[in-house]
Amino acid sequence: MDSAVERSSRKGITQTPEEIDRERKKDSLLLSRRRVIHDIENAHHERHKELLRAALAHLDHEIELLG
Repeated sequence: MDSAVERSSRKGITQTPEEIDRERKKDSLLLSRRRVIHDIENAHHERHKELLRAALAHLDHEIELLG
């Protein structure tokens, strides 16, 4: 996965520190989201899956807020 700084430098775009921070947060949330999806697919207990689905919903909400 490319970092926010790498993506912006390849595009020739100068980002503000706030934009870079937002991109880093989004990258981190997306990575967490992939991990939670993987964990849901491999979970054996329904209660654990429910907790993971709640975590996934929270991550999706946070990602949406960042745009």
